[in-house]
Amino acid sequence: MMGKKIMVILVLFCLLLTGCGVKSTVYKADQKEKILQEVAKAQLPEQEVQLLMQALMAEAFGARKLDGKTIGDIIDEQKKINEEKQKKEEEEKIKAEKLAQELAGYLTVSVENKVNVPRDTSKWIFNDSVKIDLLVANNSKKDISGFKGEVTYKDLFGDTILTSNYKNDAGIKSGEAKRIPLVIELNEFMPEHKKFFNTDLSKMKVIWNTKQIVFSDGQMLGNTK
Repeated sequence: MMGKKIMVILVLFCLLLTGCGVKSTVYKADQKEKILQEVAKAQLPEQEVQLLMQALMAEAFGARKLDGKTIGDIIDEQKKINEEKQKKEEEEKIKAEKLAQELAGYLTVSVENKVNVPRDTSKWIFNDSVKIDLLVANNSKKDISGFKGEVTYKDLFGDTILTSNYKNDAGIKSGEAKRIPLVIELNEFMPEHKKFFNTDLSKMKVIWNTKQIVFSDGQMLGNTK
């Protein structure tokens, strides 16, 4: 008799503190409001409530079908979906980092000689601009027909001042290094452009990131988007 009482107490404790009862509830879309009220009363752990909300959002956008599943199954499935998504993102990150290292080995790009050209309407110069030289070296064993990437300028504290995209289809032979002049047109109403104009190159850290390389034999490496 005492054993049965203890069992009942344990079951009630489970229902009150962990929401065991509501987890066995079968979800029906036309009873969503009622079920959510039961979930609120059950005091499920915050993490499980978040998982349930994610699943309901996915259902609202047509990404998941939940009718006929228990609340517990919905939570467990959403947890698994999140874990698989995280794993995929980590794998893609590792793949992207590996590709970035490969591209960086094939092509070296640095920036030299930042020269400011102020706006001067008397000379038909209607916007501030900056002239820089890109020093590009093809370290691969094949000729490069073209490449594209982005150069990021950071201040002494590591904060980004400006990021500029660049692509070149003039070609560069294997083992060749060349200097490419570049003009960056600025917008006086954009704070980041003004800061870039007013900051000396010696006070900036310049980071080049190769996005794509097209070799002369037609091989393409990198992001094709």
